[in-house]
Order: sequence, then structure tokens, then C-alpha cells
Amino acid sequence: MGVTTRVNAELPDAHLHNTDETRRVVVELIRVQNAHYGSLIRAAYGEPFMTQETVRVDDVVTMGVRSI
Repeated sequence: MGVTTRVNAELPDAHLHNTDETRRVVVELIRVQNAHYGSLIRAAYGEPFMTQETVRVDDVVTMGVRSI
């Protein structure tokens, strides 16, 4: 079963709450979160990610972002 099918089955009336104001609120929440993650790397926006693999960092001082 696809994601859309599951969501539609679990939230059959979700479209009733999908107003312009709701969309604006969601977009603003995403913008604020991305601005927060960007501030951690001294950029306007950033995106968090996770990796299962080990990341090698030889010198945290030369990373180009605030690390400590």
C-alpha cells in the first residue's frame, strides 16, 4: 500500500483542514526550522541529516563551521 493510500485511509477528511492559512503556517514552520539549522553552520538556511556511516574529521577547527 502506498503512502498516499495510507494517509488517505487514516485521514479521510484531512483535505477539509487544508486552508491557505494552514499552508502559510506550515511553510513558516519549515522556514524557521531551516533557519535554525542554518544558524548552527553560519548560513541563512540549513538542513539536518543523519548518516549511518562514520564521518571522518581530521581537524574540527578547519571544518569551516562552528564545531565547538
